[in-house]
Amino acid sequence: MHAGLREDYDRSCGAAVVFDFCDKVSLEGQAEERMFPLAVTALDVLAAADAADVRALVTAFLIKAMAVQGYRPQLAGCVHCASEKCGAGFSIEAGGVVCAECAGEDEAVVPLSSAGRSAIGALMGARMAEVAALGVPDEVLDGVARLVRTFVQHHLPARMKSLGFLG
Repeated sequence: MHAGLREDYDRSCGAAVVFDFCDKVSLEGQAEERMFPLAVTALDVLAAADAADVRALVTAFLIKAMAVQGYRPQLAGCVHCASEKCGAGFSIEAGGVVCAECAGEDEAVVPLSSAGRSAIGALMGARMAEVAALGVPDEVLDGVARLVRTFVQHHLPARMKSLGFLG
């Protein structure tokens, strides 16, 4: 099972992120009714994925996994004031997009383009098997993967060494 994960370096790196995340958030002896199926699905899709799609798949997994853990990114309006005029960035601390006015008051804001915001929404909303078909451009995925990596590192209680595989 999952031979593709063992036979390909890129897919193995993607699987390492999935395993590492699950290891950091799971409690021994506690059922993970939502996390386990998400992880299994991610591994199934990664096992058959093209190398070019691994980063998008892992990024989508991390967005979805963070949502399962209670850290669903807020994309609909400013995370601070609910203004719909967002475009100044993403607050790593507060977990969502911010407007220009609130961005100056939040030290944890990182840049996020409108294309990046759309990509996060698409990755979050797509089923794992649909992620590769989204065709998120590499330059957009670069920024989204960096943001998601920072978001995960900030909110998880333990360091994930495998995040370095995201590039």
